[in-house]
Amino acid sequence: MLNNKGFAISTVLYSLLIMATLVLFLLIGNFQFERNSTSDFVNNIVNELNNYADNHVSNSPAVPSMDSNMIAVRYEANNWIKTNANDGWYDYDNGIWANAVTVSSSTRATYQTAAIGTVIDMNDIETMWVWIPRYSYTIGSEDGTNYYGKKGTFLDKNPTQALPGEIDIRFVDTTVKDRGDGRYKVSEGINSTDWYTPDAFTFGNKELTGIWVGKFETSSSNPYISYGGGNTTTLDALIKPNVPSWRNINVSKAFNVALKISGSGNRYGFNNTVDTHLMKNSEWGAVAYLSQSRYGKLGNVYYSNKNKEVYQNKSNQYITGCSYGSPSNANTDYGCQYTYDVDINGTGASTTGTIYGIYDMSGGAIEYVMGSYNGIVANSGFTSMPAQEYYDRYTTNNAATACNGKSCLSYALLETEKWYGDAQLFVSSTYPWQMRGGHWASSGSGLFYYGYSNYAGNVDSYGSFRVVLNVI
Repeated sequence: MLNNKGFAISTVLYSLLIMATLVLFLLIGNFQFERNSTSDFVNNIVNELNNYADNHVSNSPAVPSMDSNMIAVRYEANNWIKTNANDGWYDYDNGIWANAVTVSSSTRATYQTAAIGTVIDMNDIETMWVWIPRYSYTIGSEDGTNYYGKKGTFLDKNPTQALPGEIDIRFVDTTVKDRGDGRYKVSEGINSTDWYTPDAFTFGNKELTGIWVGKFETSSSNPYISYGGGNTTTLDALIKPNVPSWRNINVSKAFNVALKISGSGNRYGFNNTVDTHLMKNSEWGAVAYLSQSRYGKLGNVYYSNKNKEVYQNKSNQYITGCSYGSPSNANTDYGCQYTYDVDINGTGASTTGTIYGIYDMSGGAIEYVMGSYNGIVANSGFTSMPAQEYYDRYTTNNAATACNGKSCLSYALLETEKWYGDAQLFVSSTYPWQMRGGHWASSGSGLFYYGYSNYAGNVDSYGSFRVVLNVI
């Protein structure tokens, strides 16, 4: 069957191709071709469709899009070192997601011309990024009713809300924008109309090969002042481990801080082919789904059962990259039990369970994302909402109908609600701004946690933010 090839073309294109095939078949029948000629003709069409699939779907992720100031890195002997694609930069099959850094202006030229294998001093690093390559996904149901992912290689029991299974992922190129329903019954297999390409990979009218996500919650250029920065745009953003995150900043100022990273005359060396912005909820969802796939922590063989969940950051000092060494819980021995570079107990707080994942997505500070109920600015500090590509707009206060009367596929809302027991509260006209991840003291924190801002977008002493970078 064609569906067994699982070719990743959009639902519309697939339908048009099938219709065209039927019309041609009828014409052939009317002209009374020999049966074997008809069969050969149809087989040729089958082969062409499958060839299209093979050319646009891959088991390998898209090559990361880099700005000239970004330096590819890998981790070796307790250091981040300069690397490239021929030097073991990434291997998504083994939880090694591509990482890149930017360095201070005074050291940039030195590192850019340095040899592969050169150690990059953490004191010189200003921002750290992780590549989320473009993919399509679908969520399986083992019992035909509850869509908690599939069991198998990475989960040997029937998935539940408390212990969900694998989200199926396949990497695709920018010609593919699947618009299926994002779910399937495991007993029936995956059909072409079951795939969905996350909205995170569309930025305005641009289809992206992937997105760069801040490896840690954002910190400021003066991280040890009150709230790690406070409600200002005069400081610059840093993205690195082992420092307090930038908190008590309203949504509009966080948004402008993120824009400033790639703005004119920025300190990081980004040029005008780069856009940086405050993370949208749809982009959070793209990270979460990849983490819950064979390419993320779910697929990491060094964790089992409940430890497949991303570990919580319980640092009441909001230190980035910290890990409690276990998923979220009600324990009150707060602090930074393990730093991000401690194998298993520390790296378990990343989205891969390795040092190459994204941290602080469970606990630490709760994070503002650009998701708003009907574009209500409330106490965010905006005088009007920014351009539509910079935020997710929810049209109702029900996650089942919030995207123009339908569920918001790929946003890690209703599709993954209460996975691992993570808490959820959806936005409304009174509380229109969305937050993700929970904070250090919450037992309901987690990768699939979603809530709203009690301050309607205003400053929150528990609240921080994260930056996404697109090469456009």
